[in-house]
Amino acid sequence: MTIEEIKKLDKRILEIQNPLGSGFPSLRKIIEETAQRKQCTTADIARQYFSWKWKKR
Repeated sequence: MTIEEIKKLDKRILEIQNPLGSGFPSLRKIIEETAQRKQCTTADIARQYFSWKWKKR
């Protein structure tokens, strides 16, 4: 994924309230949709996103 694609994904994820709690189904759906569109696994998308997020902080 490009940095721009990751930023768009980040924007969508940040809109979810409590993404690791009650908002987890929404987070899962966003990651699954992105993985389907990019033709890769959900783990790949999550890894790329969290790696980018970790480095950004």
